[in-house]
Amino acid sequence: MILEIIVSILYLTNKIFLLLGKKSGWTIGIIASGLASVYFFILKFYLFFSLELACLSIMIFGFLGSKNTKLISYIVYTIIVIVMVILMINIEESGFLEFSTSILFMGAFLLLAQNRWHYGWAALGLAHFLMILVLQGKNQYFFTTMQALSVCVCILALLKTLPYSKRILRKRVQLSNREKV
Repeated sequence: MILEIIVSILYLTNKIFLLLGKKSGWTIGIIASGLASVYFFILKFYLFFSLELACLSIMIFGFLGSKNTKLISYIVYTIIVIVMVILMINIEESGFLEFSTSILFMGAFLLLAQNRWHYGWAALGLAHFLMILVLQGKNQYFFTTMQALSVCVCILALLKTLPYSKRILRKRVQLSNREKV
């Protein structure tokens, strides 16, 4: 119960700090991912355990701001997806919804690490919503509530990044039009 609360609060804080553009959001994410991996292992959610290991590496790369983050992310995620598929096949408790949610979380963190904020926040919000469905009947009430709050933070972040995404799209269209002339 205590670990559930700590992980939930840290991850919510992580999202809020990233929403505000604070680099400390990545640091909090590193701590949250480390503790979440322990939390999911205890709950025997082995797919989410492997997801948290991948998220831990992405949080580290997000913090470091490495230029190779994209390449390293792909390598880490490819390995984790292979492990997750093996786990899904071999562990009866692992279902398709848990697998899909894990993949969506990985994609969301990858998009955020690449500064593709709008798509990243949208994917993260959907992943948190699906996590609520996965946790139904697992007696993880606080964690489920924090997932719902995370969905709200993702919606706020999505709204905040919408003007930025529109500006980027307008610039691309303008550049495209210039090239045609």
